Amino acid sequence: MKWLAGWDFSARVVPALPVWMGQIIFALLCALGFIGVRVVVDIVSPSAGPFALVYPFVLAATLFGGWLAGVIANALAFAYIIYFVLPVTGNFILEVMADRPRLLVNIVAGTIIILFAEIFRRAVVDAAAEREARIAERDLLLHEIDHRVKNNFAAVTGLIQLQRQRATDDIVRDELGVALNRVESFATAHRFLYRDGAQVDSVNMQAYLEELSAALSSGLLRSDQVRIVCISEPIEISRDRAVSIGLIVNELVTNAAKHAFPDDRGGRILILFQRVDGAIELIVEDDGCGGADKRRDGSLGRRLIAGFVQQASGELSIQTSPEGTSCRVRLR
Repeated sequence: MKWLAGWDFSARVVPALPVWMGQIIFALLCALGFIGVRVVVDIVSPSAGPFALVYPFVLAATLFGGWLAGVIANALAFAYIIYFVLPVTGNFILEVMADRPRLLVNIVAGTIIILFAEIFRRAVVDAAAEREARIAERDLLLHEIDHRVKNNFAAVTGLIQLQRQRATDDIVRDELGVALNRVESFATAHRFLYRDGAQVDSVNMQAYLEELSAALSSGLLRSDQVRIVCISEPIEISRDRAVSIGLIVNELVTNAAKHAFPDDRGGRILILFQRVDGAIELIVEDDGCGGADKRRDGSLGRRLIAGFVQQASGELSIQTSPEGTSCRVRLR
């Protein structure tokens, strides 16, 4: 029923016509509605409550058509009552003296309803306009923040890349590459969570993981001998969990690329995201030498993975063998 707030017949139904013409059309429709109900009532109980049915239709005419529609509907409704309902029917003469004062009282009551309905209607319109202005201002601010965050990510990425190019030590270059991929993971998450400056409550993991896989492939793999394959169902999950899962994928794929394929060995890193037995599972596995899990338990990457798995409300299990390593995260 929220769509009724501020609904205007002239603006929504007949926007091509002048406002006053739309109000007249809506007033006629409300008057016809009143007449139809009145005819049914007169068939069941002739002349019962002659004025009672006027007010709902006058109120509706004013709220959704404006004060002019309310005045016209009010006049037409009372004209119908005088001519067809009050005795003697078939003319506009009030032969019963008691009908004159009660007719006057009801006309005044209808006018008061129109007045208050128009005040309420304008208050709703003003509130809706103020709300739209605030939303537009918020969207503008979000767009500006989104633009600045993108620039910050680009600046950080550029600085890390520059430092990586200048580094002469292979270990330093590798660690800077890992840091670069972490920043890229955050940037990819941001692109999905704040598209066109608007926040979203859920993320399509298929598109998200495919883009993240492409970024990791170009940033991590030094040759075509190792490739990243991403297979994901189009599952929608909350944005907070999506960020955590993306960072888990980043750490696991980075670990596999660094340790599972020594001496230019070829292979594949598989990223699988799917529903299994009513739960959601993330699997990152490689067919390398089985060394993708040989980091120290206290290493930064290990601590990051544990923290991200906890944030995603998941459970991590790792299996390694000479044929490769498989990391499985089951989301609760």
